[in-house]
Amino acid sequence: MLLVESLFHHGLSELPVLHTRANGTYLGYMVYEKGHLAFKDSGLFSWAEPIETDWTKYCIGMVCYREMLQWKSLSFYGLDYCEIGEEVNPDLMSSLTEVKNEFGDRLFDFVGSIYRAYKLLLANDFLPVVLLRQTTSKNNHPGLVIGDLRATPLPPEIMSEVRELIVQTLEIRLTVGLEEIAS
Repeated sequence: MLLVESLFHHGLSELPVLHTRANGTYLGYMVYEKGHLAFKDSGLFSWAEPIETDWTKYCIGMVCYREMLQWKSLSFYGLDYCEIGEEVNPDLMSSLTEVKNEFGDRLFDFVGSIYRAYKLLLANDFLPVVLLRQTTSKNNHPGLVIGDLRATPLPPEIMSEVRELIVQTLEIRLTVGLEEIAS
């Protein structure tokens, strides 16, 4: 929980999180409610049965926070920098190594702002969602797994709505700190 709380303070609240419990699977956001960190369902979809996906096969990276990096947002580490431990789906691995942006960044060994990574993922038809599963980078930095939601058995119309939800998270938002409002 300490990791989730730390990531929350650095922007995890802006990213869709897939949460599976014994009574179902939900897509939503991490929020503070009555002084406690909680998961709030988006209402986009709710499955009475948990979606059983082997996320180790459909992991596309991890989200973490590194204060010493040049960007202020959360960071995305591609699979090449993650300790996943299991065999990733070969087709997914091939896609991650082939996809590049105009700057030469590949998804497989990408290290950068979570927002830049998500734009690259969406531009190449991935559906990135944060999973509440801890992992570490190869330099032993903790983070949460990001999975490709396309691995789940969701209907196409739900996939389209999830994509739109993720795109909305990337829109530029004006953020004003409380200290700036008070002055």
